[in-house]
Amino acid sequence: MPCEELITRFHKILTDSSDIGLRLRGFSSLIDSMLYEHADDSNFERRLLIDEYNTWMLFIQLSLINEFPRQYKSLGKSVLHEISQEFMNDRLFLAKLCMLTWVESIKRTENYQEKDAEFLNTAAKIKANGLNERLDPDFVWNTSRKPDKGDVESDLQLIRDTFSLIRAGDLKSAQTLLNDSNQAWRALTLSGLLPYFDFKIHEYPGDSYIPSFFNTADFEKATVEPESPQGYQGDFGNANIELYIATNWKLSEEKKRINFESYSYERALYGSMCGNYEAMLPVCKNDIHDHFWAMIRSVFIFDLREKLRNCNEPNYVVEEIFSEEYGEFGLPINIPNKWPSSFDGILRMLQQQHAEVFKKSYNKLQFTSIVPAILSNWDQVLDNLSFFTSQYYENSKEGVMEEIYATRFSAHLAIIIKSAYDVSENKIQLAEELISKYIKALIGYKSPLHVVLFYLRYISDETLMMEISNELFRNYTETHEREMCVESLKVYASKMYQGFICEIIMNIVELKYLQLDYNNVINMLRVSESYEADKDLQDLISLIKPQIFRESFSSLLSLIRKLILSCKINKAHELVVVSFNALLDDNLQKYEREYWSKFIDSINNYINYKTYKSQDFVAMVEEESFNTSSSALLKVSSNPIHAIEKRNNQIKNNAEKTLSSLEFVTGIKDRRFPLIDIDEEDIRIFTKNWEIILLLWMVEIYEELRMVEKCKELLAIVESIFERYLDGNQKAQIVGQLRRAINRLSA
Repeated sequence: MPCEELITRFHKILTDSSDIGLRLRGFSSLIDSMLYEHADDSNFERRLLIDEYNTWMLFIQLSLINEFPRQYKSLGKSVLHEISQEFMNDRLFLAKLCMLTWVESIKRTENYQEKDAEFLNTAAKIKANGLNERLDPDFVWNTSRKPDKGDVESDLQLIRDTFSLIRAGDLKSAQTLLNDSNQAWRALTLSGLLPYFDFKIHEYPGDSYIPSFFNTADFEKATVEPESPQGYQGDFGNANIELYIATNWKLSEEKKRINFESYSYERALYGSMCGNYEAMLPVCKNDIHDHFWAMIRSVFIFDLREKLRNCNEPNYVVEEIFSEEYGEFGLPINIPNKWPSSFDGILRMLQQQHAEVFKKSYNKLQFTSIVPAILSNWDQVLDNLSFFTSQYYENSKEGVMEEIYATRFSAHLAIIIKSAYDVSENKIQLAEELISKYIKALIGYKSPLHVVLFYLRYISDETLMMEISNELFRNYTETHEREMCVESLKVYASKMYQGFICEIIMNIVELKYLQLDYNNVINMLRVSESYEADKDLQDLISLIKPQIFRESFSSLLSLIRKLILSCKINKAHELVVVSFNALLDDNLQKYEREYWSKFIDSINNYINYKTYKSQDFVAMVEEESFNTSSSALLKVSSNPIHAIEKRNNQIKNNAEKTLSSLEFVTGIKDRRFPLIDIDEEDIRIFTKNWEIILLLWMVEIYEELRMVEKCKELLAIVESIFERYLDGNQKAQIVGQLRRAINRLSA
């Protein structure tokens, strides 16, 4: 079953509607359809799909607790109207209905066929033996002879199938199956929990908010068939439900003389119609969801009885079944104390009696989320969801598949919770972490980029967005893909996206901090700018332009530092130029921006200075020949002194330019290193690498310009103030250079 299909279809459900209910139902319908379409796939993956379907169905019902319709058209009062009002006013009563509806909706049944359940073979045998037995409906249980084996098996299968349909909340199909199997008397007994009410005085919005045992064939007929001009006059429903429940109770408690296997199911069938938990337990105790259904159905029916006793329907009759006349029924007014009657009690019993099954990932998520969701404690639900995704998954094909399914489910449920319910700030962060995990998984699968980028709208945390952006740019490297990423970041991180790109460059482009010294620095600068890999760097830098937001400025400065430490001065210069388009409030950031601009000027001026100084007279003449007219060229050729003077002037001009910028970037003017107030590791590395080089360049320029007093002044500064920025070797190197320069200039 392709995961990619689920990925794209879940994405489509989110894009098609923002309505929470439609999204939840869309997810569950999709999983259900996948189960149908891939019925022959591996059992393991089917189990994952079933578990996920069951959990989506749970959260659909939990959402209905908050969304129960507050109004519907009504021309008068009826029992159904009264009960609906109770659902509105009693949240816990509605929650029990929703949980009953959930656990019934996830029961998977087959297309059961009618059975030959008239015990005809048994009757024929009795007649053949000349026995004159009374053939009442229970004759097979009252005869002294054993019923025919085939008849017993057929009856057992019919009752099993009927109970399965009731367990699944499909009362109409159960009635149809019994009628088709010639057990109309039993089909009729299943209609007794539908209260009597006048169908012509109300308009009911649907059967989603009524107990399944109200949704009988009679109810369907009354609510679906068109009314006659005179109005629908049918008498439907039971005017004395309490007596009906009492009768079912007695039947569910009855001890049969012959203990056929079908009797357990028959007791459970009657027990399900009166809330007799102990009658349902023998056939429900082995499955955790069946057991939950038996308990919640029992609790709900007892609550419903209390609500019905308070209804004022004129046609509704309450018999005094608890008088001596009805004492033999044994029906308690309230739920027995020994039975679990609260959600906490029910869940404790499940955890005790189904310990291993309860621990399974989806089961634990389902049952531990019920009470918090009912109490609107969605923070706890998110905690449960986080635990669900953080469990250990085996390093196997099945383990990987399970993790993929859990990650997708958790992300989409987190989207629902984050969008629809009140969640504390720190749990919003948790929800986004779950969504982020899914986005990273999508990136790892190389899912369609438009699908991945869609989920960015659910991430507001800058750290998570930064992590996701890194993964995006690492895995989607085509130009058009990166442009798509940038456009999405502009939308979902409008003022931070440039900072993200800076961080991305620092993470995915290899920026090596180079060890520099006075002798190799120029060569290192030239070599580092020529790397082939710099094309990727250049493409990424181009995504930052043309303007930088102040929210991204600190990241931009970090990138500039790292580029400089990697000797990629031209790339750093591009960003410095961009940085001057930012409107800054932070004076320290303004100062650093100015510093890097001056620093790069110093390097360029020094390189120009060295370039002119290294040219000889012949090279100078050749250069002139390309840039001058023939008459000027004749002047240069006939007067080499002119060419030399021009060369010397250019050297001097570049030396003076270099000196001006060097005095600023070394801190000579202020007697302190300019960036000393910025507490960053990159600044400390820069100081260690560059301060000695910049000072040695100054010595060289001072000597070029024959500024002996400046050399002496610098020597004093180095020996006192700049000692804190230079290690012993560096200090010895600069002091030695200065003293030699002073000696040469003083000679």
